[in-house]
Amino acid sequence: MAGWHFKDVFVSGNSAGLIFGQPLFRVAADGDASLKANPDVDRTTPYHLEAYYRIQISDNISVTPGAFVLFNPEGDKRNDTTTIGVIRTTFNF
Repeated sequence: MAGWHFKDVFVSGNSAGLIFGQPLFRVAADGDASLKANPDVDRTTPYHLEAYYRIQISDNISVTPGAFVLFNPEGDKRNDTTTIGVIRTTFNF
């Protein structure tokens, strides 16, 4: 995985980031876990992309919307690309 983090994006105190990489996946196995057990799967390398923007609401509260994109989910290129939106709120005491 490779990532980039940027401070003070648009407004002082806010930050953004972008991460790209390859999630763990199985390339070989024997026995019941054999990849040959399911010949219908079109094996290929999955990739992961993540982006977020942290908004500092106050000294103690931040909100971070983001998105994850998974290309070739489960290592099968026949699976559609999956996109997931997320939002996180952080309270510091």
